[in-house]
Amino acid sequence: MGTYPTFHHHRSFARGLSWNEHAYESFNQSVTWVAPKNKVYSLSNSLQNCIALAVALNGLGTREFYTVFLGRLGIVVTSDVENWLSQTSVARDKQIAKAKTPKAKKRRVKRCHDNLLVKTVVAKRERALREGN
Repeated sequence: MGTYPTFHHHRSFARGLSWNEHAYESFNQSVTWVAPKNKVYSLSNSLQNCIALAVALNGLGTREFYTVFLGRLGIVVTSDVENWLSQTSVARDKQIAKAKTPKAKKRRVKRCHDNLLVKTVVAKRERALREGN
């Protein structure tokens, strides 16, 4: 797991609050989507901005977030934009629901394992070439 925070690590700070592990993982995925763990955001407000975006999108939903955001920027949301936001929001909700099915999870795990096998074979070949075998 490395140094990444885990559910149990955060639970120790929750002071007895009941945490919903699925909600926590969902939020963690949302933050990882906009602020990947393999990137460094130091000496800037980038990480704070990325996390704020994830919190807003996760809390409000796609349609409501962009409606409020565009309104605060002073951009008028026309009926065409409203229609597009509605369609995008519905499509995102369907995609999230589909990704939570057992079949989709098994497919993701299988793809991850297949990629690991390929990387292992490549690493063995590169090591053999380096060592001259």
